[in-house]
Amino acid sequence: MINLTADWYGSDLTLLFQPRPSACPIPPSCIIPNKFPQSPPLGPNPGQSCPDPSWLQGLKPKGKLYFTWDDIHSKTMPHQLMVFNGGVINVTNILATNSTTHGGISTDIDGVLRDNIGRDGTLVFASSDARRMAAMCWMQTQRVGVVDTQTTGCLAVQVINAFALVTVMGLVLTRFFMAITFSWFLSQRLTKPKYRSIAPQRPRGEVGNIIPGELDDGEESPFVILLVTCYSEAEDGIRSTLESLASTKYPDSRKLLFVICDGLITGSGNEKSTPDIVVGMMKKDDMMPPAEPKSYIAIAEGKKQHNMGLVHSGHFECQGHSVPMIAVVKCGTAEEGTQKKPGNRGKRDSQMLIMNFLSSLLDEEGWMHALHHELSIRIQSIAHIAPIQYNIILMVDADTVVAEDSLRHMTRAMNNDPWIM
Repeated sequence: MINLTADWYGSDLTLLFQPRPSACPIPPSCIIPNKFPQSPPLGPNPGQSCPDPSWLQGLKPKGKLYFTWDDIHSKTMPHQLMVFNGGVINVTNILATNSTTHGGISTDIDGVLRDNIGRDGTLVFASSDARRMAAMCWMQTQRVGVVDTQTTGCLAVQVINAFALVTVMGLVLTRFFMAITFSWFLSQRLTKPKYRSIAPQRPRGEVGNIIPGELDDGEESPFVILLVTCYSEAEDGIRSTLESLASTKYPDSRKLLFVICDGLITGSGNEKSTPDIVVGMMKKDDMMPPAEPKSYIAIAEGKKQHNMGLVHSGHFECQGHSVPMIAVVKCGTAEEGTQKKPGNRGKRDSQMLIMNFLSSLLDEEGWMHALHHELSIRIQSIAHIAPIQYNIILMVDADTVVAEDSLRHMTRAMNNDPWIM
C-alpha cells in the first residue's frame, strides 16, 4: 500500500514503478526521497514489494517529453542530461547516488559517464557489454524523455514537401495513365476512318457494301496546308522536311506546301541563302509571272511593321509525288536592302502571316493586303481551288521529319471530333 500525501503532488513518481525484469545488475530501490528532509520518503510499507507497473495500464499517456539539443547542452538546467539510443537520461540522479560505484557501476563507467554529459553517448556505451548494460539500466530507471530530432519548422517543411510530392506525383501518374489510356484505347477510335455505303438504298434488314473511309481520301479528305517556317537551316534539313511532308499518305491534290522564309538569311556553312535553297527545290509555275515584292503589315514596331514579301508558286516533286507549293520570301522594304537580315520579323510573324491571310478570305468587305491578294491568285493557279477551302494547317519547323500516316491521323481526328478544331 502506498500512502500519497500532499507532499507528492506534482512530483515524478517514475522510480516508484520499477520495470520487470530489471536490466540493472543490482535492482534499484523503489523508494523516492522526500524533497522535505524532515518528511518520510515515498515507497512501499515494510515487508511489501515495489508497486507493479501494471497498475498504470489504465492511464492514457498524453505524449512523450521531448528535449532539444539546446536543452541537453544547457548548463543552466537543474539536471545534467545525456543521450543514449534516442532517450534522454538524467545523469544528476546517477552521480548523486554514489560517485564511485553508482550502485554497482564501475569507476571506468563513471569516467565515461562524466565525459558524455550533454552529449550523445550511444556509441561509447555500446562499445562494451558492461557499458551497454549500465546504459540499459539507466534507460529503465533514469530516462526522462526523448530527443526532439525535428523542430516545428522542419516538421512543417517536411509536411509541405510531402504534400507537394504527393500532389506532383499524383498529377504525373494521372497524366501518365491518361496518356496510356488515350494511346491504347481512345486514339484508335478517334482516328478510325468513317464508313459509307456505296450500294443503293435497300429495304431495312438488308446490308449494302461497306468500304473504309481511307478509300475515299481523294474525294472527301479535307484540304490541308502544310506550313514550314525557315530561317537559316541547311539544304539537307529543309529537303528532308519537305520530302517527308510530300510523302505522307494523303492525296497530293489536297495538300499545299506553304514555306515561309523569314528574311534574306544565309545560314552558317551554307553557300546559298535560305530563300534560294527553298525556291531551287520548286518546279515553278510557268503560267504565273516572276515574283515581285508585295506589302503586308508585319508584327513589329515602328517602320518594321511595313514588310514586303515575294510569292513563288509551283510544285514540289519527289518519289512520284507532285504537291502544290507556295514559297513566301520576306524580303523587307527597299530601305532594308543595306541592313542586316532584311525582311526578318520572327517566327511569330510568319505564323500570323498565313493566319491573317486566311482571315482576310472571310472578310465580307473583301479587304486584304497586296501580299494576301498575290497569295490568293497563285494558290488558285497551282491548286485549282479557292484558298478558302483550306481549313486545316499542319505546322512544322524546317528541321522536322513527320511520319507517313501523321497527316491522315490528324485529319481523321478532326473530322471525327469537331471539338479538336
